[in-house]
Amino acid sequence: MDGVAIINLIIAVLENMQGKVDGDLKDIINIVVQEIQWVSQKKGYAHYKSMLLQCMAMCFTYNSALAFEILEGYQQTLFVFQNWFVLMNSFKNDFELRRNIFGLSSILKQNPLPDLVAQKLPDMLN
Repeated sequence: MDGVAIINLIIAVLENMQGKVDGDLKDIINIVVQEIQWVSQKKGYAHYKSMLLQCMAMCFTYNSALAFEILEGYQQTLFVFQNWFVLMNSFKNDFELRRNIFGLSSILKQNPLPDLVAQKLPDMLN
């Protein structure tokens, strides 16, 4: 699937270009959120949705404060986190787990967490 290849490329950029794509992060997150919305209405795209959520994790790893700011601006923070935590147990490969751990670690380092996340985090973890 072409979408998976594109998302892999975006993840590679986020992993290797620290500080170089701040100006593009808004566009990246916008595309990823739109694709998560689209794929959430379809069946048979589990791998693509997994890649999109790994990409979102890498957006947080890249710059969690900016990623939160952008998601909050789109009012999509809760939507993204709900989708992410629903699929959390489906990440099995080392690189999938690593991306999610790095993303979550970057989020937990945020002080303070955005209000919406701080309020909903206990619910999302159940």
